[in-house]
Amino acid sequence: MFILWKVKRVLQLSWCLLLLPLVPPSGYASDMVITNRKQRFCETFDTLEGTFESLPAGFAVSKDGSNCLSAADSGDFKAPHAGGTSEGACRPWDLGDGNLALGYQPTSAEFTPGFFMVSISNATGEAVGLVEVAYQVVCYNNENRSSSLDLEYSRDGSAFTRIPSVSYSSPMREENPAHWAVTARSTAIHLRKPLAARGRFWLRWYADDNGGSGSRDEYGIDNVTITLRSRRGLVITIE
Repeated sequence: MFILWKVKRVLQLSWCLLLLPLVPPSGYASDMVITNRKQRFCETFDTLEGTFESLPAGFAVSKDGSNCLSAADSGDFKAPHAGGTSEGACRPWDLGDGNLALGYQPTSAEFTPGFFMVSISNATGEAVGLVEVAYQVVCYNNENRSSSLDLEYSRDGSAFTRIPSVSYSSPMREENPAHWAVTARSTAIHLRKPLAARGRFWLRWYADDNGGSGSRDEYGIDNVTITLRSRRGLVITIE
């Protein structure tokens, strides 16, 4: 009986180890880890609370375009807001009916530039040759200034390649009354060298000023969907 219990315990621990995320870099809540072919991860950001700890697995935020915020930067995270604030901070944008988006209110000293980023770990045991990405850009256009948001990808988390086909710029002229506008974006990233099993991949939404003067619009991302395809056509989807 004792031997059977030990065998069962070892099996339980082994299974738990398979579910553990890979060690993330500083500034990340954890990696977004795909562990099997049937896993379907849906990220809507609706559980954000305006704290570093509530960031979804793998996501990071930078207010200066270089360094990621951490748990020590609690003052840079604020509670959900419906739009119309001028206080620079990372906060969930409340689009109504419980729908939240990951966002930032830029100022002259924050998020100009800045970025949202997600770190993905391929724990499927399969090589990946194609990464399909879809997401929504949300914008509350209440100022006469344009901001840009560009999707980029990286194999090492340091050198990033921009994807011009999905670049976004908010309108230069403000809308009155302002409202939340949602713009869909999608693209497919073909990897010349497949991403090996247990390999890592980064996506970054890089933000900056794009013309105009005065205060800046509120904007962010929502409903991020990532699909990984193996070289043999295997599909793993994260929504």
